[in-house]
Amino acid sequence: MSGYYDFTFSDGTAPAHARYTFQFQYLADTNLVPIIVESGSESGIQLMITQSPGWYIELQNSAQMPE
Repeated sequence: MSGYYDFTFSDGTAPAHARYTFQFQYLADTNLVPIIVESGSESGIQLMITQSPGWYIELQNSAQMPE
């Protein structure tokens, strides 16, 4: 899936035009996935989360469009 969007800025500068792309993968099995907490009081702690069968984002890319 891909598409376009505009970033707007609070300082009133011109919007930045960008494109996003997502690649999805269907996971048929339940999986335990390790994650690292990146903020808050548990920052740096590794947790295990359960992914149920379904569609998940495998890759994501976002880039500013050329002029």
